[in-house]
Amino acid sequence: MNASHTTWSYKNGLGAIQGIIKVVVKTSPATPSLVRFSAGGRNGSYALGPNGLPLTATFVIDSPTARTGQCGTAAFPGAPGPACTRNRPGNAVTSK
Repeated sequence: MNASHTTWSYKNGLGAIQGIIKVVVKTSPATPSLVRFSAGGRNGSYALGPNGLPLTATFVIDSPTARTGQCGTAAFPGAPGPACTRNRPGNAVTSK
């Protein structure tokens, strides 16, 4: 957690949790209910067929004691909105 409590990050170069090596969560001072997150992985195995795009991401924030299950879903339907693209070799997907 950073000093202003607006960014939390997890890093594990070994990818101990299904190949996930980095997760970053940021809150917006301008829009208190807005949370942005990113996740990156390496050496994981996530089957995605040729027609597997667009993707949907679900992010859950939960306290072990409160168990409120606050969550959000982000869809990446493509132009003109957020989209997912494969890299040229087809072994990575980026969604923005």
